[in-house]
Amino acid sequence: MANCKGHYSEVACPEAIAVTLLITIHWLAGVGTLPTYPKIPGCMKIVNFMVYHSHDFAIYTQTSSSIVYEGLTLVDNELNILPLIYSPNPLGHSLSNKSVELRNSYIVSKV
Repeated sequence: MANCKGHYSEVACPEAIAVTLLITIHWLAGVGTLPTYPKIPGCMKIVNFMVYHSHDFAIYTQTSSSIVYEGLTLVDNELNILPLIYSPNPLGHSLSNKSVELRNSYIVSKV
């Protein structure tokens, strides 16, 4: 279980359908020090997307928080989900309780 405790920064788009793209959902959160990449405290939740026939990643996320994917339909993609959680800083030698969770979703791979 993701350690989110009901506190999410949610990326949702009801009934969103993406067909035949290179990278469909590419979400960078808290990357570097640029103000255009918001820091996401706690947990990030991506819900209600359908991606069909993506030529690279259907969903690529790079964040410092835990991630929950829910209600996804991913069909005939080269790579379906690539979550990257990049904190805490490895030079600090500290531990962190981060997780990735997939809920109520369908993934149909290529043959």
